[in-house]
Amino acid sequence: MFLIIVLYCTTVSVYAQENISVLKKDSLKTLSNEYVGSENPTVKPFAVKEEMPDIKAETDIPQMETQEIKLRRPFYMPYYTNPSPMFYGDYSTNGIIAPNLYGYGSQSTLPGIGRINEASLMYRYDINDFWEIQGGVNATKYNFPFSIGQAFGATGALIYRPTDKLSFRAFGTYAPTSAYGFYMNRYGGTIGYEFNDRWGVEVGAERVYDPMRKSWNTRPIAIPYYKFNKTKIGLDVGGILYEIVRSVKFNNQGAIRLSCREDSF
Repeated sequence: MFLIIVLYCTTVSVYAQENISVLKKDSLKTLSNEYVGSENPTVKPFAVKEEMPDIKAETDIPQMETQEIKLRRPFYMPYYTNPSPMFYGDYSTNGIIAPNLYGYGSQSTLPGIGRINEASLMYRYDINDFWEIQGGVNATKYNFPFSIGQAFGATGALIYRPTDKLSFRAFGTYAPTSAYGFYMNRYGGTIGYEFNDRWGVEVGAERVYDPMRKSWNTRPIAIPYYKFNKTKIGLDVGGILYEIVRSVKFNNQGAIRLSCREDSF
């Protein structure tokens, strides 16, 4: 009987210690999950608090970086370009390349006809206060629907100024080819006179070679011009006067011939 009682008491003691240890672990687990950081936590057995993940504000969301898109640099001319409305790619520019050396370049689109590119170089030199020489070369590239080619020309002039208002000019132009009349062989002379600081006129005559008729023709030159900032703006009306005089002369000759025929009858 004594052995049975001792065995029973030992079994009850072990079972009680096991329950107590389990209760302690659950309590500690509850404290660590629900009341961490509290100075006087209250134990609530079997109450487990789940930790919620932190949600970042919208401002913390990284934004996509905007990248600047750089377009290809447009066509650039090193000096003044005519800003008037033209077809895409057309331009007109001129300027000083070196001392006494001037340059000019342009591209023009003729609707329904084609495109023309021009380039020229002009050299100007003052020998003294009275004499001046000029010389240059010109080139033209034309691209038409049924014709593609080039035209070249060379020009020169000698100018004499005995006074500030009076001047004499002798000039000439040579063209190896005369395609579409871009450059023509010619020579002549003019006399210029300035009425004041702004207005002046230049008159004279020139001989022009006509490749169609293969003959030389004489044409008058009459250029009234306006001057500002050492730049002259003028219009040659000599050709217009020449055509008017020629048409009047032709009409008079036709009338005289007609009257002679009537008298003969």
